Amino acid sequence: MLEVDHRDGPPRPYLDEVASHIRRLAVAGRGEDVRGRNLLALHVLEMSYAHGWLSYAPHRDVGRWLIMLLDLVGARVGLTPEARLERTVDAFLEDLRDTGLRRVADVTEAAVVSGLSRSLAWPRLALEPVAPRLSIGAVLWHVGFHSSAYRSQVHFEKHSQGKLIRRKIGSTLDELWARAARRHLNGAPPTALYVLAALPPAFPVILAQVEGALHRVDESLEGMPFAVFYALVTDAARAGRRWEPPDRFVEGWAYSRDDFERAVGRTLKGAHSRKRRYRRSVALAELGLSSFFPTTVALIDGWLEGCECSELWIERPEGAHAGGEAGWLELARANMEAIEDLQWRFYASVSDGLDGRPSRRAL
Repeated sequence: MLEVDHRDGPPRPYLDEVASHIRRLAVAGRGEDVRGRNLLALHVLEMSYAHGWLSYAPHRDVGRWLIMLLDLVGARVGLTPEARLERTVDAFLEDLRDTGLRRVADVTEAAVVSGLSRSLAWPRLALEPVAPRLSIGAVLWHVGFHSSAYRSQVHFEKHSQGKLIRRKIGSTLDELWARAARRHLNGAPPTALYVLAALPPAFPVILAQVEGALHRVDESLEGMPFAVFYALVTDAARAGRRWEPPDRFVEGWAYSRDDFERAVGRTLKGAHSRKRRYRRSVALAELGLSSFFPTTVALIDGWLEGCECSELWIERPEGAHAGGEAGWLELARANMEAIEDLQWRFYASVSDGLDGRPSRRAL
């Protein structure tokens, strides 16, 4: 079996440089932070792998792909940049799987082997048992990743591959998803559960992502109105979309529109220091669903303007079943199976719409 000569591994200055690059991706010049939407795009990609909607094989620039995963997933796992680089390939692939990205992990494993094979001029079959034992830092070193080549991106789009994936998702899936959501209503008004099920790629996925963002600033979705959740999921300021909820979603009881504005990070009242304001702004990065599912989000916006989905409102209309501030979340958790059943209908319709289209096979 071929063995890696660790004397040819990455020197400490190289690892320090890459760790600093990863840290800059998280904090420097973020502006409109796209971490949230890139992670959501990976989950859409995961769903796409499962259903054959589209695919992405990052063989041509595995270094940049790994850096994106280290930025997006490594932070969610709670590892410092240095610890992410020390992680073995095998351990990092498990981190991806634990985050719900099982198929993305499989694609990443194949890309690592392919990239190392080209760089080291080793046969792929010989590398397959060796690669999992390498550290991620060693892989980046061997495939020739150097942060200086990407430093200019720190103040703009941080991950060009994430942008490519989001664009392809929008052009391939958005119209089909919106069509599926309309089709399965059969002319009936949407219910609260139907609204939640219509959020791609899956309500449990985006719920977990929002809860994770709130947890990072010691907050919780418990007790927050649906309007906060929906804005955090769908808003995309740079794309020009900021949801302005009807009064019934934010006015009532002890809650107001000002409370909503603060909860979604639009105003910074109550933040006692510049550092805390900045930390909260970064942690509550918008998932930006409207930037790559604009037609679908516009459809749901219209539903929320007109439907009698009182479970999602603040106050209980007389004679109606209203959710109050936390009731919508309790309703969703109690009916998760029904939500997932609705989503499987959407998946089938999207697959039907993609039959025979070349975009189904390649990104």
